[in-house]
Amino acid sequence: MTEVAALVVGALDAPFANLAAGGVRSRREFVADAIALAERLPPSGAMLNLSIDRYRFAVGLAAALLRSQTSLLPPNHLADTVARLRARFEGVYALVDGDGDGHGLPTVRHADRLAAGDGVDRIPTVDARLVAARVLTSGGAATASEGTDELRAMVRRAGDRLTIVAGGGVRANNAREIVERTGVTELHARCSGDPARIRGIVDAVSTATPSR
Repeated sequence: MTEVAALVVGALDAPFANLAAGGVRSRREFVADAIALAERLPPSGAMLNLSIDRYRFAVGLAAALLRSQTSLLPPNHLADTVARLRARFEGVYALVDGDGDGHGLPTVRHADRLAAGDGVDRIPTVDARLVAARVLTSGGAATASEGTDELRAMVRRAGDRLTIVAGGGVRANNAREIVERTGVTELHARCSGDPARIRGIVDAVSTATPSR
């Protein structure tokens, strides 16, 4: 039997979020917003959530989960970063609000109006094994090698619902140390399609034992 988890926890009519424009959205209304957006998302792929509004960002995360999709959370949205995401994740698309830029990706825009919550009578569940988001980060440092302490703390806090992907200056000569010091199970390196560079990193981490 598939293990499931509630999309949100608590009474449906309890407050969920204060809106930037004023007013409060209940859990019932949040679920309605997530369901309405999920129905407009592609049937498969990975979401690059570019929503500026914090509430709509949360709605995007929830909608992706309802679609059994993972959200991608890179450290920036530079053209090179977006290009690498497109190359790595099949069907990646952007979610934006307002006049937001989808950076050349297939783009879904939040609806102008929020949904009514009248039709929501229960909190939906999602597959508890689904990775909610992949967070690409160097641990706040210039390189992943310099950010190992923070990366290790992030891995421990993330548990099984988030995947921390270490990136930034990953090379064959430091990849194993990054894995062993942080516990990450995924690395992101700029290899420019160079088979030798890719193989060097793969070989370096093949016998690594991630710290936990």
